[in-house]
Amino acid sequence: MMKALIVGNLTYDVIRTRAGTTVSLGGPPSYAGLFLKRAGVSVDAISSFGDDIRPFLQTINADVNIRSGNPGCLLTTSFSIEINDRRSLTLLKKGCDISERARDGYDVIIINPVMQEVRIEDIEYYRTYTRLLYLDPQGFLRRAMGNRIGLVRDARMLKYLKYVDYMKADQEEVLALSGKKVLKEGIRLLLNTGLKGLLLTEGSKRSSLITADGVQYQLRVPHTNVLDGVGMGDLMGAGFVMGLATPEIYDTTAIKGKEAICAGTEAVNLSDPRRMGLALGVSAAISSANTPALKKVPEYNGALSLARELYQKVKVLKVNKRL
Repeated sequence: MMKALIVGNLTYDVIRTRAGTTVSLGGPPSYAGLFLKRAGVSVDAISSFGDDIRPFLQTINADVNIRSGNPGCLLTTSFSIEINDRRSLTLLKKGCDISERARDGYDVIIINPVMQEVRIEDIEYYRTYTRLLYLDPQGFLRRAMGNRIGLVRDARMLKYLKYVDYMKADQEEVLALSGKKVLKEGIRLLLNTGLKGLLLTEGSKRSSLITADGVQYQLRVPHTNVLDGVGMGDLMGAGFVMGLATPEIYDTTAIKGKEAICAGTEAVNLSDPRRMGLALGVSAAISSANTPALKKVPEYNGALSLARELYQKVKVLKVNKRL
């Protein structure tokens, strides 16, 4: 059985949409952890949290083995997320840092802090414990500005990216990480650090995987009714690593039109794990996006079925044609 570790805090989320208010357990161990467990993965998570969310832990405890990253912690990171014409994220309470480290080996490790709770040096530490290290850097970049949250560059991040295999970022995060003002320049700089690939999200428009060996996988995201958007990035990361790490899901007999190649692209390998990673990442994020909070974590078989359809729609291009 595949083993995965998720490093990042659980959260207490108050989500307000036009449909009403939902109070839910949140954070990467919840969204990514539940999806990976439904995919048949043995999931551990190291996270800090207080007694205030213990009643919520039963939501995931049967599926995700939560290890305390700070046994003396009394506070849980809490957010208010308001979705109207735009999304507004407010920090209600900053929880404890993760002071403990896991010491076991894993097939996949996902480092995904929510609000500065993980030490940057832990990226190097966890490199030796896995064959696939995936990073979502948003929690390293976030800073509280009053109660509001913004992104602030930490130049130390760049030297630790050489330990990472794949990283997900949106356009704002690419610019914050790289210190560049032009997206193409930021992408180029990040790929020169030693990353194997950058998973670039562009909201509801499209998602791309841009690799260091000169290939861009590009997928236009199908129209999706999104209720609150909370956890979709975590689900995308979980789907992406699942697609990369489990070659048995590349059942090309289930993919129609094997001989079809997207117009204007290079010939593609229909058993390409990076292509499936992108397809399954997008599928995991959007499959149940019209439901609130943790209800949007899809059943694995449904997400995999959609991913096999999306696989056909991924364009494969040379990076120098796009950057």
